[in-house]
Amino acid sequence: MKSKLLILLIFSALQVVASERNNYMGIRSKLRTKSWGTVPSGFPESDLRPAPFTFFLGKQTSVSGRALELDISLSYLSSDTYTGDIYMGWLSPRFFGNMFRMGFGGEYFKTMLSDDSIYHETAFDHDLFGFHLKAEYFLSDKTTFYARIVYRYLTETTISKTENITTKTDHDTNTELTLGGQTSFGKFMLMAELSSFEYGDTVVLSREFGLRLESMSVSRYLVGVGFKMGTVDAWVKYSTLSDFDDEVSLFTVAPHFGPDYMLGKSKVDVEFIWNF
Repeated sequence: MKSKLLILLIFSALQVVASERNNYMGIRSKLRTKSWGTVPSGFPESDLRPAPFTFFLGKQTSVSGRALELDISLSYLSSDTYTGDIYMGWLSPRFFGNMFRMGFGGEYFKTMLSDDSIYHETAFDHDLFGFHLKAEYFLSDKTTFYARIVYRYLTETTISKTENITTKTDHDTNTELTLGGQTSFGKFMLMAELSSFEYGDTVVLSREFGLRLESMSVSRYLVGVGFKMGTVDAWVKYSTLSDFDDEVSLFTVAPHFGPDYMLGKSKVDVEFIWNF
């Protein structure tokens, strides 16, 4: 039912995107450059990698003086593992001499796994809901700084069923704080971000036992360089995560597929975005 709902939302979004200009679509490929030192039992290291292929599209259009944002994406991990994400938000008109802008929005993320998927009925098999708040400061027409706070709620997840005993996880709210900036020099573009993720307590519970995993924090550092080719923007982005003590618990406490920041300690993203 949830997969059908996501497909319906994506189809509706495609109709909106096709209705006006100020649209974009693109592809993204991610390459893990450094894996975690440990992996959970039953998962080969080769399976814990970012999505090798993501298709995304969206738009930004004006409604009653405010900008409506829409972004949808579909990621392929394997023949039996896909994920989908949809975000819709609103941006205020610029104020204080066109230097500032505020915005907010919501997202829904869905894992779409077959019963044969290695991720089925594991901590990876979750949906999530998110609420975004952001602010932008326009230093000039070519340079923008921004801040973003995201609150994400992971749905309750069944991680195993054995001998009529079901084990589930339940999560406190996760919080992301990101500070970043982007500038351009002719056809070249540069960006940088610093993000802090706070993952709330997680409870693992079955009829036989209960376990609470404490909250944990991790930082992400990202830099990117881009190049404009007419209506196409090409980006290469490198990101890495800070060290922390309990890497195994991370796979239960943190979301991974959505967003997939945690699938590898460091990675390179290559993006091609067509603006039309």
